[in-house]
Amino acid sequence: LVELGNLEQALPLVTKALELDQTESYIWDTRGELNYKLGQYQKCIDDMDNALIIQKNKNSYFYRGLAKIKLAKKTEGCEDLKLSLELGKKEAFLELGKYCK
Repeated sequence: LVELGNLEQALPLVTKALELDQTESYIWDTRGELNYKLGQYQKCIDDMDNALIIQKNKNSYFYRGLAKIKLAKKTEGCEDLKLSLELGKKEAFLELGKYCK
């Protein structure tokens, strides 16, 4: 559903997955990305914080960084984008150029 762009339909399923297992970082990461794309930036940050506690991940840093920038936390957001780039997320380079000059 996420890949098909059905974000509102995917969100309750991912939330249910978290109710069943909160130890998998990719589930937190998926919900965080969904929340970002739905404009729920603080929820995105909270989910990515949980994902990153379990495992460092370029995608989690990427979306957490973008969410922080959207919430006017530019310095923190740019740090996360840098970490995402260091871990291999190529898209972070473009966002760093756009927001972190």
